[in-house]
Amino acid sequence: MKNRQKSLKEVEKERRDTVLNDPLSNENKGFALLQKMGYKTGQALGKQGHGIVEPIPLNIKTGRSGIGHDEMKKRKAEENLENYRQKISMQKRAEERAADDFR
Repeated sequence: MKNRQKSLKEVEKERRDTVLNDPLSNENKGFALLQKMGYKTGQALGKQGHGIVEPIPLNIKTGRSGIGHDEMKKRKAEENLENYRQKISMQKRAEERAADDFR
């Protein structure tokens, strides 16, 4: 296990976690600009200070598919489920008709 080389995903995850856990410093240009405009760490954004305190969470995409692919997959799964439900209801109706015709 010690000699095992880490996969690319594991290495990327470790790098991402170390960078995201470190606070921003004055070296960061965006953070330096915020401080020049009067921002203090832990303070809410906005003129009156009613804005967000925490940064927008990072949504990491690990797959190789496109940006809207997950929504399309979800929509297709819902359509397939609806089609399956319609098929089952049609089969039940056909069975009921067959039973009525037999009677």
